[in-house]
Amino acid sequence: MGKPNSRNKRSVPGTIRVAMVNGTGSAGVLHFPSLLQHPRVDFTAVTHRPGSRLESIATREGLNQYQDFVEMVKREHPDAVYVTVPPLERFDVVSALLELGCHTFVMKPPSLTTDQIRQMALLARKQGLLTGVVFYRRFSDVVRKGKQLCTENGEVHTAVASFYKYAVGAGPYSRGGIDILTSDAIHGVDTLRYLCGGRVEGVFSNVRKINADHHNAFQAIIKFSSGRTGVLLANWMSGRRMFTVEVHGPGVSCFGDLEEGGRIFKENKTDPVSTFPSLGNQHDTEYYRTFGIPEINIPKTGWHKTVNDHFIDCILANRQPETCFQDALETMELVDAIYNSQI
Repeated sequence: MGKPNSRNKRSVPGTIRVAMVNGTGSAGVLHFPSLLQHPRVDFTAVTHRPGSRLESIATREGLNQYQDFVEMVKREHPDAVYVTVPPLERFDVVSALLELGCHTFVMKPPSLTTDQIRQMALLARKQGLLTGVVFYRRFSDVVRKGKQLCTENGEVHTAVASFYKYAVGAGPYSRGGIDILTSDAIHGVDTLRYLCGGRVEGVFSNVRKINADHHNAFQAIIKFSSGRTGVLLANWMSGRRMFTVEVHGPGVSCFGDLEEGGRIFKENKTDPVSTFPSLGNQHDTEYYRTFGIPEINIPKTGWHKTVNDHFIDCILANRQPETCFQDALETMELVDAIYNSQI
């Protein structure tokens, strides 16, 4: 690995050289298509960590391939690197990339602990680098449009994020190396922060172990400095996987399912005044409704495309992405507060 090929060239002006450090799991698979197709991205190289599923597509696309990401960075000189390794490996990889001067995009959670993301944010600031975390559910049309439409008559006063999964009989994540709220249900936590805005002023929570030896149910009421109240409802002991939101403003409400779409209700009318899909026409809606992992050369990549486009646009404009490490720190701090504020 590391042998140059046709893609080992200088980038066209106005493009971003992107590389990836990939490990086990599907994260790299989901981000690869939209990055390969982005007109302003020169996808140059991949480092394969143990368990990587990207060897065949990297070969097909003519990418340079490595086993050592430090060697990859020194040879390829990428502007930005995507880190799609498991949570237990992220801190060391991301810290090293920041020290090497790379803008960095990482999966969720950005780190195992809040102090780790705090140190990552400090290092990125010291290095003058741009960073991003894949909190893509806040980029969903249901979340964005729901918030926008519910502010037409005034400010949003209440938001609810519900995240459910069927994991009856399942063990803890990574054999207990990381908890469900930090690793996965954090999507609901981050979505609430986006919908409510401001900083957290108070938390009342209930965290439970339902027929398990690890925490698998999380409920919280959160008071924000914006004056809004957020409600988190998450458990892994449900009948099916589902992510829904509610957004309430004066006389208007949005009820949305991030795979099924959103409905807007106004002025006590029983029928919605408007409906909208979860994804625009440029996305493969059926794929995201089933949430499966089909062939890795799928042409459309939904929310992953949206958050990737945002990150690339921010690098081109030299502005900090919405889900930068500093913002992700506040999401991780709220996760801690949910554990530490149980009633």
